[in-house]
Amino acid sequence: MACGKVSISPSIFSNLASSNSENIPRTGFLFGIRRPNSCQIIGCKVFRDGSLKNMCHDYTATFNIIPGGLDICGVFFKTGESAVKPIVAKKFEKFIPEIEKIKGLEDSASILVLALENRDLEKSTLYDYNFESQDLTKVDYNVGESNSLLKLRVRGTLSTGFEVPAENDKLFSNIHAEITALKNSVEGEACAYHLNNSRIILHNNYAENIPENGLSANTSCSQLTSHINASGDDVTQKKKQKSTTNDVIDFNLLLQMTGEVALSSTVTCAPVIHHEHRQYKFSRISLPIDALAYVYQDDPVEVVPNALTSALTSQLLSMLCCIMNHSKNSAFPVPRPHHMLPPYLSHFLTVVYPDNVDDDSLESERRSLQHQFLLPLNKPLLRPRNAFKFSGDFVSDYLINTHVGLKTSVPGGKQFVVQGDYEYHHYMQDRMDDNGWGCAYRSLQTLISWFKLQGYTEKLIPTHKQIQQILVDIGDKPLKLVGSKEWIGSMEVSYVLQNYLDVNSKILFVSTGAELASKARELAEHFLTQGTPIMAGGGVLAQTILGVDWNEDTGDLKYLILDPHYTGGEDLKVIQDKGWCGWKGQEFWDQNTYYNLCMPQLPDVI
Repeated sequence: MACGKVSISPSIFSNLASSNSENIPRTGFLFGIRRPNSCQIIGCKVFRDGSLKNMCHDYTATFNIIPGGLDICGVFFKTGESAVKPIVAKKFEKFIPEIEKIKGLEDSASILVLALENRDLEKSTLYDYNFESQDLTKVDYNVGESNSLLKLRVRGTLSTGFEVPAENDKLFSNIHAEITALKNSVEGEACAYHLNNSRIILHNNYAENIPENGLSANTSCSQLTSHINASGDDVTQKKKQKSTTNDVIDFNLLLQMTGEVALSSTVTCAPVIHHEHRQYKFSRISLPIDALAYVYQDDPVEVVPNALTSALTSQLLSMLCCIMNHSKNSAFPVPRPHHMLPPYLSHFLTVVYPDNVDDDSLESERRSLQHQFLLPLNKPLLRPRNAFKFSGDFVSDYLINTHVGLKTSVPGGKQFVVQGDYEYHHYMQDRMDDNGWGCAYRSLQTLISWFKLQGYTEKLIPTHKQIQQILVDIGDKPLKLVGSKEWIGSMEVSYVLQNYLDVNSKILFVSTGAELASKARELAEHFLTQGTPIMAGGGVLAQTILGVDWNEDTGDLKYLILDPHYTGGEDLKVIQDKGWCGWKGQEFWDQNTYYNLCMPQLPDVI
């Protein structure tokens, strides 16, 4: 079967390139969506130990973390200096016996083989290996992201219970049996998916969907959004909503509990009552289902139940592993899924962690996953706090990322801006009248919010009084500071960051505001390598710098400023239109006042 048009996400090549310097074996799986006439490869995963001996286990483990609807499309490996067909064929021979052991993969007509080019990864050679002819055919591909994928999300609750025997072997066998029974229920005809805010219910038995929902055989996945209405009623042609293909399409999980379909998995015989009088422990766990799947916008709707069911069954297996790995003394954790979208990937990962377990206890799991998906090993990217915030999920009393949407006009300039999310903290928030003295405190709170939202800490944003108490506790200030309206500066901000978050800071000093322009390269380098907001203190004022727009040739420079002196409400339009968050020229700074810039440095954690 010809693979048709093939597209590969550029993030795959960039991650492989960055991993090359870290001595990570570049051998693993390619995954994406494959159709008869096209293939979109959106991600890759290296084999856990860099070898082929656990290829079958790696294959199963991959599905437990990537969204449903995705398939293993191929493998990749490094060939050396040349990727010509004879060399690739010889290298690929080692894969064939392992591929034949993998249930599902050997049923494919062919598999893609990406032979990595050492010097320029985007010039790597792609082949299609046909299992029947046992031959490699060179395939053209383009490098780019797909805008034609839809994200589907299904949520619900499933309950499972099991006897807790004294022997661990029997315990794990009981848990496995119950999760397997749930998995079989989800895969059966008793499972259905309700499209949120609509009357659409999609069954695993797709033949029921067309007459029940008024769908046609030609209905595409993207057209599902036209049936969504906030009231839950059918959407008429006059009130049809616009497609929101860039957002997730939400479904609720339904399981039919009565009728022939619900009883199809039971033994059809007269009731038998078995009574056994004994004492035993029994445990019941509610499983919070939250799974993602991908489909093409123009796929027929009939692929939706299959994609969601695939995501659900994989998540149940992940929950099984989580319960088994983290149960202690007959205490069983609630396995909770977290959807991650690290900035280095073009696809989601869903990680199941036990509730009420601290980050340090899960470090080895995170390190292993970040290694396998070629993510940096010095940043917290897969902690529970790193979970992606879908529309409606995130609730905050503060505005997030107030700079988004602002434009600057430095001719030929290049922007270097804060990486990640932050909260806008300013005067008069939190029922605190700090007008005229609290700007540095507010800037510090914005800096701490950045570390919190990036998953570096679970600590709360400290109040003014708590900040003052920290400075007293470390011996920097006298006790009379606590509860006062005394200003603090950049040095005090750095002390609090170090004491409260264990974050070190670099202090950049300039004798006048005019001299700040000469530090453009250092500021650009900071936002490129560290990505944290900067607190700038000068005279009696403090500002937060979120980025620079700099033309290296002409020296033209603008600063992205978040001003903590704002006293109004959380109105983004006012804040941007009035310049409380905006791009400022060199004239913004007092040309005769010295400034200290507190530049937080990233801790080396995972």
